[in-house]
Amino acid sequence: MVNNNAVANTLQDVTGFSFPVIAGETYQFEYSIAYTAAATATGSRWTVSGPSASLLACQVTTPLTTTTSTFGNYAAYDQPTASNATSANVAGNLAFIVGIVRPSVDGNVIARFASKVAGSAITAKAGSLLKWVRTL
Repeated sequence: MVNNNAVANTLQDVTGFSFPVIAGETYQFEYSIAYTAAATATGSRWTVSGPSASLLACQVTTPLTTTTSTFGNYAAYDQPTASNATSANVAGNLAFIVGIVRPSVDGNVIARFASKVAGSAITAKAGSLLKWVRTL
């Protein structure tokens, strides 16, 4: 799945990386998404979107360099609002999204991503992982 939108920082869904949720139930989720960048100067943003929720607690980790990462804790969908400045590598990057959601309505939770640079590709790779479980 490639995002090289002509408008920088434009989110798009990661096709196939969604799971169904039922209103009032609580779910724990974890995404491990391998990705490539057109250049190390092409940063990215990774997030989730879904139905309205009475609880959303989400942590996103993305690499900036080979030794540093960005960590963010969010209580709303489509956060962070901006992309990282860089990617650690052209190939071999790994974004992590973990969280808990209790939706108010039925729907689907889906991973989303964006490129910091207009027309410069961030590509989510096959072999990435989504795990989710309904909790009590």
